[in-house]
Amino acid sequence: MVFEGTKLHLRAVRDIKPEEELTISYIETLSLTEDRQRQLEDQYHFICHCQHCDSQDKDGLMLSGGESTWRLLKEALPRLEALKAESNWQTLLQSCSHLLSTVDVYRQYYPDPHPVHGVQLMRVGKLQHYLEHIEDALDTFKQAYQIIKLTHGDDHPMTTDLLMKMEECRTEMDQQSSG
Repeated sequence: MVFEGTKLHLRAVRDIKPEEELTISYIETLSLTEDRQRQLEDQYHFICHCQHCDSQDKDGLMLSGGESTWRLLKEALPRLEALKAESNWQTLLQSCSHLLSTVDVYRQYYPDPHPVHGVQLMRVGKLQHYLEHIEDALDTFKQAYQIIKLTHGDDHPMTTDLLMKMEECRTEMDQQSSG
């Protein structure tokens, strides 16, 4: 589900079987089942009985590394966005290594193709590019592109931005190898 202005685009990222129930997440899914249920009841006045909520399949994974680990992951990107907005570059650079370590964890919580994982990979790629890790950035942008083109579509601005970022990386790599 992707919003573009006042339009909502609903895209299937896998084949859908006839009569299969389709669900849409109303809230952030990177929370424990109990917390999601409470928020849905408080905010939308219903109790969810989707497979994700009834099975509590991700709760064990979230708690296996300790609450502080998944909470840190959940809060990492907004904190980095705030540092960027404040132009607090030194602290932002110190936080980059932590963000890079979240890639595998995101893949567990948001299996591909998931738009949140694609956006997170795009952010990691931008940080790698900023830190002049051009080959790593190109690889990360490629991974993000594979997800975003499915979840957002070929014509979405993020897909176009990723194509431009990949081309920038290739150009810089060509300049480095010829210079």
